[in-house]
Amino acid sequence: MVRRKVYTKDQILKASYSIILKEGFSGITARNVADKMGISTQPIYLEFKNMEDLKVSLLLLIYDELENEYYNRQPTGDPVIDMGLNIIEFAKKDRKLFMYMYIDPHGYGDMLRDLSYEGLIKKLQLIGKYQGVSNEVLADIYEKIWITAAGIATLLATETIIMTTAEINETLEESIQKHFL
Repeated sequence: MVRRKVYTKDQILKASYSIILKEGFSGITARNVADKMGISTQPIYLEFKNMEDLKVSLLLLIYDELENEYYNRQPTGDPVIDMGLNIIEFAKKDRKLFMYMYIDPHGYGDMLRDLSYEGLIKKLQLIGKYQGVSNEVLADIYEKIWITAAGIATLLATETIIMTTAEINETLEESIQKHFL
C-alpha cells in the first residue's frame, strides 16, 4: 500500500511564511519549518529539492502577493513613479516584511529587484513617454528610482524621516528627471 502524502507544498510554504514574518529568510531552516509544523524534516525534502528551492518558492509566492496588493497600483499613471510609491507604501504598511525581503542580507533582494525590473519594463513598453527609450536608459531610470524609493522606504520604515506624499512624489520625479529634459 502506497503512503498518502500528508503534508503539502502549500502547507510547508505557509509555515515558512509565518517564520519569515518573525525571523526573515535566515530563520527558514528545515528544522525550524518542521518544528513549526510539528513534523520531521522528511516531508519538506519530499516536496522541495533543498532549502534553497523552498526559499525561492516562498519568495515567488510573496512577490505575487506583493504584486497584487501593492505593485500593480497606479496612483500617478507613470509606471516608474508608481513603482517607487508602491515600494514605499509596502515599507510603510509592512515594515518588518519589507526589511526582511529587501534589506536583510540573508534575503533575496537581488532576485526581487530583477522581478520588479522585468515587470516595470513590460509596463513601460505601453507608455508613450518611454517608448523608443534605449534599454540602457531604461535600466538607468530603474536604478535611480529603485535607489531613491528603497532609501525613502527604509528611512520611513525605520521612522528616521517623515515625508508627505507630495514630497515623496517630488523626490521620485527628481530622481529620473535628467532623462526627460
